[in-house]
Amino acid sequence: MIHWLTLPDPEERAHAAAALGSLVIRSPAVRLLATARSDFLTRLTALPELGREIAESLFLVRAMGECELREAIVGPALSAGFRFEGEDTVDALVAATQGASGGLPLLQFTLAELWKRRDPVRRLLPATGLEEAGGVTGALARHADGLLETLLPAERRAAQRALMRLVTAEGTRSRRTLEELGGGEREPDGASVRAALDAMVRGGVLVARQSDDGRTAFEIAHEALLEHWNTLRGWLSHDAEQLALRQRVERAAAEWQRVGEHPGALWGAVLLAEVRGLDASALGARERRFLSATRRAARKRRGLAIAAAAFVPLALLGVYAGSWLRAHADLERRIGEHVAAADQAIIAARRLDVETAALRSEALSTYGAIGREQGDQAWARARARSLEVDQTYDEATRDLESAIALEDRATLRAHLGDVTLARLLAVERDGRSTEREALGYRLSFFDLDGSRRAFLAAGGRLTIRSAPTATATLQRYEGGTGRLTLGAPRGLGETPVAAIELAQGSYLLELVAPERAPLRLPFVVERAETVDLILDLPRPESVPEGFVHVPPGAFLFGSDEPDAFRVQNLAHMPLHRASTGAYLIGLREVTFGDWIRYLEALPPDEREDDAEAYATWLDTTGQVPGARLCDEREWERAGRGADGRRFPTGGRLGIEEASISPAEGHDPDGYDPREAGSHPASRSVFGLDDIAGNAAEFSRSVIEHDLLAQKSGSWYQGTSHARLDRREVLAPTTRHPRVGFPLCATPR
Repeated sequence: MIHWLTLPDPEERAHAAAALGSLVIRSPAVRLLATARSDFLTRLTALPELGREIAESLFLVRAMGECELREAIVGPALSAGFRFEGEDTVDALVAATQGASGGLPLLQFTLAELWKRRDPVRRLLPATGLEEAGGVTGALARHADGLLETLLPAERRAAQRALMRLVTAEGTRSRRTLEELGGGEREPDGASVRAALDAMVRGGVLVARQSDDGRTAFEIAHEALLEHWNTLRGWLSHDAEQLALRQRVERAAAEWQRVGEHPGALWGAVLLAEVRGLDASALGARERRFLSATRRAARKRRGLAIAAAAFVPLALLGVYAGSWLRAHADLERRIGEHVAAADQAIIAARRLDVETAALRSEALSTYGAIGREQGDQAWARARARSLEVDQTYDEATRDLESAIALEDRATLRAHLGDVTLARLLAVERDGRSTEREALGYRLSFFDLDGSRRAFLAAGGRLTIRSAPTATATLQRYEGGTGRLTLGAPRGLGETPVAAIELAQGSYLLELVAPERAPLRLPFVVERAETVDLILDLPRPESVPEGFVHVPPGAFLFGSDEPDAFRVQNLAHMPLHRASTGAYLIGLREVTFGDWIRYLEALPPDEREDDAEAYATWLDTTGQVPGARLCDEREWERAGRGADGRRFPTGGRLGIEEASISPAEGHDPDGYDPREAGSHPASRSVFGLDDIAGNAAEFSRSVIEHDLLAQKSGSWYQGTSHARLDRREVLAPTTRHPRVGFPLCATPR
């Protein structure tokens, strides 16, 4: 529906709306089902014959979360009697869909390719299918090439010009209107451009959006096309110099238009000479008008110069000098105005950034002091202020880009580099990884001396002191956001260890000393951070059998998912740095055998079916001095370590790596708990068994007072429930066969 709304002329659009409207009104037995993006609803409801019906029959479809995406991927295959051979393929499809603009069309292309490679004998979608299809991005690239093949030669050339104009010189996506892409009614090849755009929108290569002034604007649908579509990359590589020239013309033409097409904004002879070899057919109407006006002005200046040279050379010199001085002064004034406006925006952004930090701190305190609902409200206020920060830095960016368009100076680029770095640090603090990557790429074009990128990559220092002296070994976790593995051990010698340089990342420290229990400590080194560890190794007799000593330290607590998904599906706080003191925690959950021994040790009239009573019994009998229920910070730190990982294995967990169900809601008779420790891959950094899967585990909530927090998932549930940042709230009286608990203890 959206294509006849955005691409045809108003008369065609009105006829289509009238036809659809009459179909609905005059045929009560007919039901018309149509879909449209939310940013076009205003234009749809304004159509005279159809608008009223849409307004009265509107149903909004919200974006799909991770669970819905998994169901959309796995469900259709199951209904056809097929299943995916491995969980890794589903994880890759979900990750690619969530991380891409226009992710659902990207998923559609990929699933179609996987279906072509199905194994009808084993009724499987093989694990090798995604690789054979070229990955998620490869499927899309082949689709895009196939789409170009369907176009007529003139349309294919128009598509090439349009696609190249939708990529900036920095290699990022750009948004342009139909007129800017040469698709206007008066353009000589406007019909070919419109046909090409229509085909690419229908094929999902482009998306059409409504701009602020009501016009239709286009952009490339998937960032993956810029990186992995060899056809487009080849065009851009071959045309890199032309692209840079076109974008210089576009910036200058935009500034010329902004000042009312004032002659003072036209280029001089030097800049005009630089674009002498530029292909004018690849420019928009505004840019062609700008160059035509510039050339006319240049010819006029040459004519005046020749005439004046023939009669009054001295007067010419004075006129030229005065004209140059006025033009130079005007240029400096306009650049100064843009820089001044940018500086004002930077000051405002820094003030808003300080307010954002205060609001974030207030929100995190609110979770623990008042509750989750009030904490989420306070966090929403902090998030809204952080978006203001980004928007204000964006205003400063646009002003500095306008100044560079007038005259490209190293000082202006350095100024823009500082703004880009400040903006990057703000979105990094807020956990907006996609925007952070885009700004990091953009920074390379303005960080002329490399100092800003060096600052971003700066590591930290580690100092270790212990009692008693111990031998220290260090390993780094490798694998990024995917599957984390420990690198080669690095011996640090005996403590104390003086400040050693470490790259940013997640690490595991192990200390060993005679007559002391070994100690493990995961920690994270952030940018330019000094990590000063002061550790006491416990005596073996102070660590009961089946328990591990967790030393005091900092870790990442909460979830890094987008706020809407986090609140609705995970019921957790935003990811932030927290800390705990030293404590002991059981390496496995309390088993039926443990519980039976407890009951048998008590007279029948004193037996209590209560976890608190069980912990008190262990404490008073001296079996586990200081025994108590864990709070969820202690559970999460023992399960996740310091780096905020989603699973014990990192960012992914295979169904064979934990006692979990292959799919949610399967027949419980087909799945049951396993003996503790049967899945070593689900063992935590501190050595806790079955931290994901088997039985779900509860601990004391630090958000909802007097309630319990159920963490992770059980053998009956799937991967999405096994996440270590997932939680549910339970009443203290809750009893459930699929929920257990580990014990903690306060060291004595």
